[in-house]
Amino acid sequence: MKTVGIVAMGLAMTLCLALGASWAGTLAEESCYQGVAQGVQGNLAAAREAFKEALSLDPFCGPAIFGLETLNDVRNKTIKTETAIHLFKAMALGNDARWEENLAQIDQALKLDPHYVPAFIHRGNAHQELGEYEWAISVYSQALQVNPRSAAAYFNRGVAYGRMGEWDRALNDYDQALKLKPRFVQAYYVRGNAHRKKGALDLALADYRRALEINPRFAEAYFNQAVVLEQTGRGGEAAAAFRSFIAHAHLEFKNKIQYAQQRIAALDGMHQGTPPQALRRDGLISGK
Repeated sequence: MKTVGIVAMGLAMTLCLALGASWAGTLAEESCYQGVAQGVQGNLAAAREAFKEALSLDPFCGPAIFGLETLNDVRNKTIKTETAIHLFKAMALGNDARWEENLAQIDQALKLDPHYVPAFIHRGNAHQELGEYEWAISVYSQALQVNPRSAAAYFNRGVAYGRMGEWDRALNDYDQALKLKPRFVQAYYVRGNAHRKKGALDLALADYRRALEINPRFAEAYFNQAVVLEQTGRGGEAAAAFRSFIAHAHLEFKNKIQYAQQRIAALDGMHQGTPPQALRRDGLISGK
């Protein structure tokens, strides 16, 4: 299944910031595709209805959030209609990983509205997809010069720093994003990941827990929470978190679902006194 390419409010890698049950995720995605397609054609009223439908299915669907915000900016005459159309075209091109063409559309949008922060964020995200992290960081910094209160710019810059292994800088940007947007669920998730990379497992668990309080259907937060719980010797809680992950995981998480099933069997076996050697023999625990 494809993903709508660039998400101003998200990681730029997934259609929705946090996928719920597979049926809901699929229907939300389909509505987002329709919204983007209508936006490309300039049918903004139809695009609005499609994005609203997506958010009724998944309130954390990033492209739908971005789409509606863009359409509201057109309605409020903050940006030109043509600017929005260029950005919808960029999203469609990003969906097919056509990043150079994507960037050309974003450049056209910025020619029309040179100070439109979401367009800068789109551009930075495209550079991230191309592996040009330092360039992406410079673009997000430009966005913050225009609007120092852009939580999305801090968030995405933090992601870029994280991809470069600069975890302290990433954490600082995530902190800034959360000060500006305290219920920014994805920021808690990536901050938890950064804490885990630095070995601060209790802080990681606190961030995953907060993300799940805001969005109890956030599958990947359950998965990472389970991994950290197992690392800290809390096997029973880890098994429960893996089960929650499976309950909410989209079908695209096939490999992680299989891994979670293996870990549940292993952890349940340990709880029941099954020797670890037997679990390794049965292929449930990697010998690596």
